[in-house]
Amino acid sequence: MEGSIFKSIWSPIKSVFKLLNADRFAIVIILIIIGYTTKLSFFPEEQKHLDIISNLVELNSQTWEMHGRILNDGNPVENASVWIILGDGKSNEDSPPAVLTNRQGGFNIQSIPRFFSKPDTIPAEPVMREKRTRDESIQGAGPEIQNKVKELKIFAITQAKENDSKAEVIRGEKVQIAREESSKTIRIPYNHLVFLPTIFLISIIIPFLRLSSRLKYNFSIILAFLFSVALIVAIARGISIVSPSDTKEILSLGFVNVFWGSYVPEAQPEWLFSLTSAMNTANPSGFGVPLWVLLLSVIGSSLFTLLIIVSEIKERPDFAKLKANPPDEAEIKKFREKIENIVRHQFYMLFSPLGAIFVYQLMVVAGAVGQPITVAVAALGAGSTMNLLLDKAVLASKKALDKSTLEEESLDAEMNEIEKIEAEKLKKGKE
Repeated sequence: MEGSIFKSIWSPIKSVFKLLNADRFAIVIILIIIGYTTKLSFFPEEQKHLDIISNLVELNSQTWEMHGRILNDGNPVENASVWIILGDGKSNEDSPPAVLTNRQGGFNIQSIPRFFSKPDTIPAEPVMREKRTRDESIQGAGPEIQNKVKELKIFAITQAKENDSKAEVIRGEKVQIAREESSKTIRIPYNHLVFLPTIFLISIIIPFLRLSSRLKYNFSIILAFLFSVALIVAIARGISIVSPSDTKEILSLGFVNVFWGSYVPEAQPEWLFSLTSAMNTANPSGFGVPLWVLLLSVIGSSLFTLLIIVSEIKERPDFAKLKANPPDEAEIKKFREKIENIVRHQFYMLFSPLGAIFVYQLMVVAGAVGQPITVAVAALGAGSTMNLLLDKAVLASKKALDKSTLEEESLDAEMNEIEKIEAEKLKKGKE
């Protein structure tokens, strides 16, 4: 009985495998992966979320009051749980009791503390140390306030049930700024980034698959084009996400910061991408670059890669020689170099933003960032130049390694020859 069930399941699967040879099966798998990652990155499912409308009102020097409404697609949400988490930017947090919304979706949270200090240590008019007089500092008048609440994270949650369907949990989140300049962490969904590494990984794997040379070549060309376009789209999407943000915010992506400012006093402020901390956004100094310069460098690098793809129109491999029996070894070597060159330049494109930062910072030192057109041309050149520089670095490394290998081989040969001579002398001495 079990054997007949197994045969009934395995029979259609076996017929599909017979219909699809190795090449066709690999193509189907690759297309499914590319299609799925494309959907995740560019057409993600929209998740329902609650809209939080809030207003922070100052009651006195020590407390705030917050009131607002919770909406779901414009409709008020009753009995939604609302709570806030206070932060001072130094890992200190506090949270007043949560409240429930009324029939109109309204909520009111009272007695929100403005400081983490005890009430009796907070002066009626808190002042910073740099604003006090010298006599006040000597006498110690008025403690320095360093733990002022700087941001309020507002959360809301409810359960929505449509007809007879299962109740669905819907959440909402919002950050309310309570100071002139704040730091906000941006959580980038993994599905927005999965397309690029997937394409790059497939490009690396394809040369090792048992596919025909024509399929390997065509897939490498298509994937290089997709990777180039996807990288430009990813940077452009990032700029579109950052642009509507408050210019007083410092956006943290973990290892990088994005903030509003200018590396040159006479230049207009703009969104800056920095690999170093942004302690002083009014007059920043560090290793960074404007976002639009970053985009132009990626475009420059992508254009260089696309030129390599276009050049393959007249320099296509001779597939007849590759399929010959026996195959042409010289043509096989040339074919592998072509695939390697295409994949390698995809890897170089990932470093084009780093090249833009180097070039821009050198222009800042030289005082040449006053004209945007000059910066734009340099950024486009930086992207394509980085490809050439990395290519030359790889070739130089290969030559150095080949030279050292030849030297080691010649040294080993000399040592072997010396050992043979010594062995012969020892043998003659014994005789």
